[in-house]
Amino acid sequence: MRIFNFEKEYSKLHTPDIVSYLVQIHEYKGAYANGKIQDELLSELVEIARI
Repeated sequence: MRIFNFEKEYSKLHTPDIVSYLVQIHEYKGAYANGKIQDELLSELVEIARI
């Protein structure tokens, strides 16, 4: 039986790059909710998130 350590795997995801992307998505989400973001920026963000 294989033992899977979720905490170890989860900690690997917290690289500075990934955290930075998450912060950017959160900022864009807030700007979109306020109506301050353009459609093309949102489309680009969605495309990046799909990758």
